[in-house]
Amino acid sequence: MKQGSHANWESAAGKWQHRPPITPDPDDIAWFERTTRVPGAGPRALLLGVTAGIATMGWPAGSELLAIDWSAGMIDKAWPRAGLPPAATVVQADWMAMPLPARSRDIALGDGCYTALGSLDQVVALNRAVSRVLEPGGVLALRCFARGTTRASVDEIFAAVLAGREKNLGLVRWQLMMALQGDDTEGVVLDDLWRLWHERIPDPAALIEQHGWYPHEVANIERYAGQQARYVYPTVAEMEAAAAPDFALVECDVPTYRGGEHFPRLRFVKRA
Repeated sequence: MKQGSHANWESAAGKWQHRPPITPDPDDIAWFERTTRVPGAGPRALLLGVTAGIATMGWPAGSELLAIDWSAGMIDKAWPRAGLPPAATVVQADWMAMPLPARSRDIALGDGCYTALGSLDQVVALNRAVSRVLEPGGVLALRCFARGTTRASVDEIFAAVLAGREKNLGLVRWQLMMALQGDDTEGVVLDDLWRLWHERIPDPAALIEQHGWYPHEVANIERYAGQQARYVYPTVAEMEAAAAPDFALVECDVPTYRGGEHFPRLRFVKRA
């Protein structure tokens, strides 16, 4: 990851509070569980990040789980202390330079990993890094944050929010970021989202009770003030193309929950 992302993730760690669809819901977790059901012994699994729902899901007997996150704060605050498979370890390291031998994992899983990288070039680099540690035929299974072929405009999103039709500000935050990115392959600077939010809603704290917003979701937007890190929201076609040198896309499962088209579950298989 780029150096500018460090401050964002360390800042987020102590205040990590999100709800679906920003975090996986039970249907998402069920999909991840299905991806680990392979013949033979439980898989040697790599978890990109410390997503608690994935780490504590129902793992096959004999599974070996290694989670890698580059943020000490996220490991300290977000890594679950209970409900893990018996052979579970977490390591602080960069995804682009994972301390793993080549071909040492059967499956890699993650939630929203591509978005945290900030650009499509970095997505390609992560795919290459994951490919190195997977066995031929190994699986990369990700729930992604994706721009759709159509998306609401900034004006439409704020109209829905201020009319009380949309109360999930986590989802609104993602919708606004996707609208700001447009067709660009570079991600959106977090501070740009904060500035837009305050241009349209100068005093959000005053509207929390009126609109039924969750205070922590307002705080998640406020935390972006001054942050120069980028988040990127590729389309499914862009993600497939970025993976193509190393992986074949074999499944694109679109959740049925509201907004599910922006949270596709992608299963890739490593090319021989």
